[in-house]
Amino acid sequence: ERVKQAAKQKVQREREAAAMLALVAEKNERREREQREQSEALRQAQMARAAAEKEWRKAEKAKRMEEAEARAQREQAARERVKLRVAESEKVEPKSRRDADASAARREAVARAAVRRREEERAQRERKLNAVEALDRVLDDVIWDPRSTISGPASQIPASQIPASQIPA
Repeated sequence: ERVKQAAKQKVQREREAAAMLALVAEKNERREREQREQSEALRQAQMARAAAEKEWRKAEKAKRMEEAEARAQREQAARERVKLRVAESEKVEPKSRRDADASAARREAVARAAVRRREEERAQRERKLNAVEALDRVLDDVIWDPRSTISGPASQIPASQIPASQIPA
């Protein structure tokens, strides 16, 4: 009778131990699955953010290009107007030839200065646009990509946390 009782207790303990092991295994499996789901959700969010940033950069670049084209057209129209004004002013018959030469020279100098100033402004805007495009190329670089898998201490820092002052231009 005691042997039967001891055998029953042993079987009962083994069942309880097996049930505990199954519970622990299930708990570990659930935890691992949750961690995988969280890391996948984080990866999806990072990819979505990167795609949104890329689209935003594309939209900004297109907007800058449209603005540059409109500005170039306005400048071209202004240059044409200046040329017409200079041509019309030269048609006027002055009282004396010396006055005509002096006023024409003044008008030409003013017109040349205006054209030169506009060209300098256009060149400066182009330099700024080129700098922005260079920055876009740097930001599109894999090293600054938050999904980058490059090893080393720098890869441990998300690109979004790098100060703009440390990004090479």
